[in-house]
Amino acid sequence: MVWALAAILILGAGLPIAAWQFSRRLQAGRPPQSAGGLGPPADAVDKWLIDRYQLPALKRWEVRRAVTFGRELRDPAPRSAARDLAARVLHGELRTGRSVRLLAWVMLAEGCLFLAGGILAWISLNAIAGIFAILWAVWFLGVASLAIRAARRGPERAYRVNT
Repeated sequence: MVWALAAILILGAGLPIAAWQFSRRLQAGRPPQSAGGLGPPADAVDKWLIDRYQLPALKRWEVRRAVTFGRELRDPAPRSAARDLAARVLHGELRTGRSVRLLAWVMLAEGCLFLAGGILAWISLNAIAGIFAILWAVWFLGVASLAIRAARRGPERAYRVNT
């Protein structure tokens, strides 16, 4: 029994510490490249926004969110960047909103699991918890469907409103 506890302690604490030390050594060797004081680009969209518009990190984030969710920007420089980025996304040259789409699909799967579990609990156990699980599932499914719809329509709407 003592050996099992010692093994759990060594694996539970030692393995994450070793992985953390290893990852620190990997990142210490190469600092992120800054683009003229604008911050390092995170992906192809950031690189494109830096090369084309020289936007700082906060403005790039603003443009990305505007294109992902189809929002209108008031500043002229980020506004034209949002319109051009939306055009690139609509033509398939760049992709934005991956995390939103991924989160929406995860919420959709969770909603389906909650719905199945709630129906099972309600039918087999006659439990009120099943009704709560079903209501929770409806909320998850609603939010997921709204997020999927917003991510699909976002670039098109951003292109229209930022002209």
